[in-house]
Amino acid sequence: MNVFCGVMGLFLCYTGESHCCCLCRKLIEYMRADMDSVLACCHCAGTIAHRSDIFSVPGADGTVGAYVNPHGVVHQTITIKQLASRSCYILEGQHATTQDTWFPGYGWIIAYCSRCYNHLGWRFVSVGSNGSSSVACFWGIRRGAVVVQRRQV
Repeated sequence: MNVFCGVMGLFLCYTGESHCCCLCRKLIEYMRADMDSVLACCHCAGTIAHRSDIFSVPGADGTVGAYVNPHGVVHQTITIKQLASRSCYILEGQHATTQDTWFPGYGWIIAYCSRCYNHLGWRFVSVGSNGSSSVACFWGIRRGAVVVQRRQV
């Protein structure tokens, strides 16, 4: 099924039950092949994450997913274990909420670029009282908020 993506300005092909974007999967494959690539903020070019930190959340169908919020907005989201040092800002006093979460067992908190305050995505934290989630926390970074760059040495 082809769906228009306003963020990327392209018609995208969604496949499989996870409805992941083929274009985003290709981007991740490209980044995996390029050992020096990083995800950088699309507004200020600050490094957000290194290629090696992209991972698949247990129970998810891959490293990139297309998730729909309650307002019908599709967010192509890349899951990342950890971000580059001080790359992300979370408003003080925010607490994780499980309302409309895309990952059962995890609450989310909105995350911004620490340099330019661009909305990068969300930090997901385990909220299970029995500690059943195998990953304590991870980041869901919006594909439209980042660009791929070669790491500066």
